[in-house]
Amino acid sequence: MAHRLVNLTYLAALVGLAWHLNEYRIFLIGTSWIHYMKYIYTYYHRKLTSDQYSAFKEEVLLFKSISITQIAYHYLKPIYEGAPPNYLSLALIAFGYSISILATKALGVDRTYFGVELGFYEPKWITDFPYGV
Repeated sequence: MAHRLVNLTYLAALVGLAWHLNEYRIFLIGTSWIHYMKYIYTYYHRKLTSDQYSAFKEEVLLFKSISITQIAYHYLKPIYEGAPPNYLSLALIAFGYSISILATKALGVDRTYFGVELGFYEPKWITDFPYGV
């Protein structure tokens, strides 16, 4: 539960600083890469209790969701304002995220987020798409 307060405090501090300095990029930069840093740190140290593993998954899903929301906003805002859409890039984005979603579906959330590597789950051979290709 403490991790939720830490994350909320961090996000509130970024929002406050960005608002006070009238500089949205502070929030953008401060939230765009956090989930990757948490992946790297967790994978490197690999010493988590079950509760810490649950907190890790919750945190990375929170920050990944914020990051993806910001990507979507910055990509779609010019289109909403009248810029012509780039259909090739939209198709590639849709394809990439579809593969990612299908991979998560095939593995399950726990295996997607280092469940096997951290020792919480047994290895399992996956044959569902995209792994069975």
